[in-house]
Amino acid sequence: SGGNVNIGTGETTQTARMLNVYGGAARVTQTSGGNTIEVFGGTTSGQSYGLLVNAGSTSADYCANFRDKDGTSILRIRGDGKVGIGTEIPAEKLSVEDSSPAILINATSATGESKLQFGRLGNTNVGEIKYEHSNNAFTFRTNDGADRLRIDSSGRVLIGTATVKSSGSGQYAKLNVEGYIGGSECFASFSRAEAASAMSKDDEVANLTFNDSAGYEFARIQVLADNDTGATDTPGRIVFRTTADGASSSTERLR
Repeated sequence: SGGNVNIGTGETTQTARMLNVYGGAARVTQTSGGNTIEVFGGTTSGQSYGLLVNAGSTSADYCANFRDKDGTSILRIRGDGKVGIGTEIPAEKLSVEDSSPAILINATSATGESKLQFGRLGNTNVGEIKYEHSNNAFTFRTNDGADRLRIDSSGRVLIGTATVKSSGSGQYAKLNVEGYIGGSECFASFSRAEAASAMSKDDEVANLTFNDSAGYEFARIQVLADNDTGATDTPGRIVFRTTADGASSSTERLR
């Protein structure tokens, strides 16, 4: 029909396609305007689901497009190597979009490990996020795979160590921090989000508060600027505060 060939059907309305095959894979080749391959499902005309491969003239043109029964793109691979899942315009090497939460699943056996690795050319595992299914623990690694932070199955956060304390009050701690590399002592830093040169006397530097689940305060350890500050001038004071019976905010008790 007009130079078009239909195999397996008497349909003559598919004039935009040079070759139509029903009951098998359909391959259509165009020698101008880019080469196109289409593989559609169904046995009637007008079906739009399946695979569309187009060799476009620019890197932004897609080279493979998997579509659902409504013609909506499910997976698109562009000529510039970008892959879009749920989007026809991937912004990065891999873009996943959905109107509901977009979820990527990395599943393995009950004793295996699921990993997301970050690397550079020549070294594909510089950083890593790992989930251990045998003990339901998350591990974050940096600097060629060194463990930095771990969240165990009980929700305890371990920094500088992969071992939960087994005795004393340490075994109940939700946060465990051990000494930095090259030293045995442990540091935890709490900072105000500006330089001392921009601060004034009595400005709060940091607070450590003790609250109920709603946030009401039982006690507080507070650090403030004790006098005028400067670029290399950081006078400070520590204030201990507790909340009186019948109150919901703390009062200074000791400085």
